[in-house]
Amino acid sequence: MNIEKRNIPFLAGRFGKTDLYAVPMDRFKTCSVIVFFSDRLSRENVTKNSMLPAVLRRGSSKLPDFRQISVKMEQLFGCAFECGVSKKGDNQLIYYYIEMVSRDYLPGENNIFGEAIDILFDIISDPLQENGSFKQEYVKVEKKSISKIIDAKINDKIQYSVERCFESMYGIEPFGLYEYGYKEDMDSIESRNLFDYYIQFMDSRRKTVIITGKFDDMEINSLKSKFAEEKVGISGTEKSLFSPVVSLISQKSENQVIRINEKMDVGQAKLCMGFRTGIMPKDSLYYPLLVCNSILGGGIHSKLFKNVREKEGLAYYVFSRVEKFKGAMIVASGINGEAATKAQELIMEQIKDIAEGKILFDEMDAAIKAIETSIKGIKDNQIQVADYYYGQSLAEIEDSLDQAIEKVKDVRPAEISEAASKVILDTVYLLSGDNK
Repeated sequence: MNIEKRNIPFLAGRFGKTDLYAVPMDRFKTCSVIVFFSDRLSRENVTKNSMLPAVLRRGSSKLPDFRQISVKMEQLFGCAFECGVSKKGDNQLIYYYIEMVSRDYLPGENNIFGEAIDILFDIISDPLQENGSFKQEYVKVEKKSISKIIDAKINDKIQYSVERCFESMYGIEPFGLYEYGYKEDMDSIESRNLFDYYIQFMDSRRKTVIITGKFDDMEINSLKSKFAEEKVGISGTEKSLFSPVVSLISQKSENQVIRINEKMDVGQAKLCMGFRTGIMPKDSLYYPLLVCNSILGGGIHSKLFKNVREKEGLAYYVFSRVEKFKGAMIVASGINGEAATKAQELIMEQIKDIAEGKILFDEMDAAIKAIETSIKGIKDNQIQVADYYYGQSLAEIEDSLDQAIEKVKDVRPAEISEAASKVILDTVYLLSGDNK
């Protein structure tokens, strides 16, 4: 049986509040199924949400511990399972992922798809219970594990400074929350109330399932049958992924920049500059913004690299990044703390130059090629493919990976300058040593 040729991805089924999308990719010898849940980020639920996949992965009623899950995975020709949390805009995403060898590459009449899907959905919807709640030992261990992840955030000073800048920018908005939650909220989480929250979560959150890789109609029909038999009700509605940022931008002006200096025992200061753009994925300037970002700080071809790092020697590293689902851009750099003011001025000068159309052909050509390479790289990882298309569905846009590349190639210099003119400085965060 052959998959009908349609746009990628295509909606393969809808069951109540569950959507099934298919992304056929013959380049792989494996097939993956990813289940996404999303929840509006909130201080009340963010830590509990991060705990759910951590506890659920410990075992189901049929496979009650890591060892039995691992043994079963090996019996199914080395299936791979993964789960976790991430953040897109104001939403916290919880995902569960299983990858298996495609039926075309298995010996004889072996077909492991059904068994692999049973494992995935048992982990999600039939967790191991102890006296009507989660197993206390599992909750205790995972509380410590998540707490270590939270503690470790400070060890990566580059990412820490980026997070702190965004926290300062969006302190009153959901996006300012850390997707793994907060240690101080762990004390109130116990096996019973976490299990009660899990039941409520499963009954009220929407689910999106994406199948990627090499598969055919048989596998899609198997998933449809699984959904038809599913006992866990998904009756809620999913809130919009995006919060309105235009009103927030209109209330700020360049003389209202937030400036934060944090002291810590660091040898190299970290300077992060957070910008609001108001440009969202559905906007006509979104792809010009991507090219603008690449020209600004997307690699060794960028203005920041050539002028701030190489020419002026003000930075050990410097890059810019677009926060796709929040209409934001950040410039992050490692500098000598005494050079912070000069570095800020030079960074702002590069943005101004782009806004004024001072863009070299070689800069634009290299920027577009860098984005094309990055997008093509997504195709090499099935979970990244699923994540991309899930984000597209939430953003209510239909651009495939190939279409995104073509739209990047169609960007014109005037559009890049227009996008750059909307990059408004919001927050300057400096992490430096006590002696700076």
